Amino acid sequence: MKYVKKQIPVEAFQFGVDPTPEWANFLQFSTEIKTLEGSLFVQPGDYIVKGIYGEVYPVRADIFELTYEQYKEND
Repeated sequence: MKYVKKQIPVEAFQFGVDPTPEWANFLQFSTEIKTLEGSLFVQPGDYIVKGIYGEVYPVRADIFELTYEQYKEND
């Protein structure tokens, strides 16, 4: 069987490139994110994603750009 991810909008920004949103202010003091899988370090250029349950995790830019596209709301 093959599966495709459901389209679920998430919030994200590119660390060191985009302004840091309020929900990620903790990154001003550390480049470490505590995730469900353990602590992960963020590198400049990584994307920081806020998931549907409020979880935060880093994604390398190349992986992010292959798996995500900008969400366009219907007008």
